[in-house]
Amino acid sequence: MDLTNDCGMNEFYRDLIQQLPDIVYKINSRGEFIYINDSVERLGYKAQELIGKHFSTIFHLEDIPSIQHSGAVEKIRKSKERKKEVKLFDERRTGKRITKNLRVRLASKEGAETEKYFLQGEVFCSGVYEHDFSEHRAYVGTIGIIRDVSELSKTEKALTLAERHYRFLIENTSDIISILAVDGTILYKTISVERCLGYNHVEMIGENELDYLHTDDRSFLQALFTDPDLYRNREPYFEFRYLSKDRTWLHFEVSVVKVVDPDGSIMCYVVNSRNVTDRREKEQRLREKEEKFKALFNISSDAILVLTQDCRIADCNGSAGQMLGLHKNEMVDKNLEDLSLFTDNQSVQICLSGLHKKMTLSGLTCIRSDGFTFPADLTVIPVEKSGHRNFLLNIRDLSSRKKATEAQAKTKKIESLGILVGGIAQNFTGLLSPISEKASLARKNLKKTDPAYRLLNEIETAAAEACELTIKLMEISEENAPTKNIVQEKETDPDRTN
Repeated sequence: MDLTNDCGMNEFYRDLIQQLPDIVYKINSRGEFIYINDSVERLGYKAQELIGKHFSTIFHLEDIPSIQHSGAVEKIRKSKERKKEVKLFDERRTGKRITKNLRVRLASKEGAETEKYFLQGEVFCSGVYEHDFSEHRAYVGTIGIIRDVSELSKTEKALTLAERHYRFLIENTSDIISILAVDGTILYKTISVERCLGYNHVEMIGENELDYLHTDDRSFLQALFTDPDLYRNREPYFEFRYLSKDRTWLHFEVSVVKVVDPDGSIMCYVVNSRNVTDRREKEQRLREKEEKFKALFNISSDAILVLTQDCRIADCNGSAGQMLGLHKNEMVDKNLEDLSLFTDNQSVQICLSGLHKKMTLSGLTCIRSDGFTFPADLTVIPVEKSGHRNFLLNIRDLSSRKKATEAQAKTKKIESLGILVGGIAQNFTGLLSPISEKASLARKNLKKTDPAYRLLNEIETAAAEACELTIKLMEISEENAPTKNIVQEKETDPDRTN
């Protein structure tokens, strides 16, 4: 076949080839262009410019050694390892062994070294021989087509980058992403399972997801595998307990997505598991704190009111009703000012309007619903809840304390009076004793018939009775005297060492 004569193509086929968007070429056995259509102009060349030039003219220099017969084939022959068949631009093979899908970089006429001056081409080519039915047929050249796949290459590159990007995100996410067969067999696990549960993600492949769940949680996932239409109208969402490698149970939020084929049959399940153990523990601690607060709130002897930012009573404890003489329903949802719980409501309202920290107002007078007043201390504590500022009002009834203070003052007065009486009685005793003794001495020198004897006897008797009275007063004063704790120091021996 004479390639220089356009392979016998007539004028119709030549025109048709010129209209093709793909580059159609023919090269001789030396690799020189003997035909190329006008589509090569996208590289900046005229077709006639390339006739007689080696095909390497339009290729990136780095690609040439791997696509030409003289370089690539010889390199494979010298290699000891068996490699796959090389794809060549100057292809000599025919039939099924021809070059297909050979990706190359085509250089523009500008010859710049930046990627924007290169097109991505895909080559399909076959060898041409002098005749087909001879053991000694002679290779005369190659005929082929170069398809511009620059946009396709960009798309494939973008897809590759996107795949790497998403793979990076999936492999480094803190969630565990799993692919399960329809019966729960694990087909894939991200390496995050090693961080979360301690298992090797490769060793888990082939095992069943149900085996890692708490026995009380397995039935929910098993129900999904048994009846896929169970959650037809919504995406299945669960909270499961997974057994970690160190034999502890961890809590996970699990969402399951069904992957179906074009016929609607389920191919597999994609499961996203998020570790929420820390959150569950914090929620548990918060609940415990709330329970403790509720207990203190309910058993406190002080009246406690919960106020919203606009001074509306949101809640109150039982002691508030007892102290203020109001039922809980009479206080909840009422404004604090409307209830008039204090004689000086205006000061309380001013305090609440600009309060940012705990404050105690002492010496207030609180008013019961029946008009009875009692002294009270008011402690106000601002509390942030759900982004809103609330207030806790703690009202402490000081009536008992006032009574105790008055009783203590009265006791002190009695004690002071006893001390005074004891002192007076002691002084009287000191005065009466000499009188009694002198009257007794004077009486001994008189006869009983002497009128003075009777008078001295009466004086002595009166003095003795007065002494007994003062002694009783002293005893009473000692009984009412304040007790003192006397601590006796232990005697220490200076010569003794510990």
